[in-house]
Amino acid sequence: MWAVATAGFVATRAIALRRGRWKHSSPIVWPPPQTFAGLRRLAEEELLSCTYRRHILFRCSIVWTKPDV
Repeated sequence: MWAVATAGFVATRAIALRRGRWKHSSPIVWPPPQTFAGLRRLAEEELLSCTYRRHILFRCSIVWTKPDV
């Protein structure tokens, strides 16, 4: 887990140095309302049999497949 966080931090800094910071008008909430662990726990409670993955650049994805009824 620390390896993913470290890789995300290094990649974010490298991209910012190469391209510059992205300016946008969207509001930024800091600290985020959910941690990765809290988001995973919430997804697993609400979406049974979902797949949660962390990605580089501080992103995550939740994949849910509708169960057969």
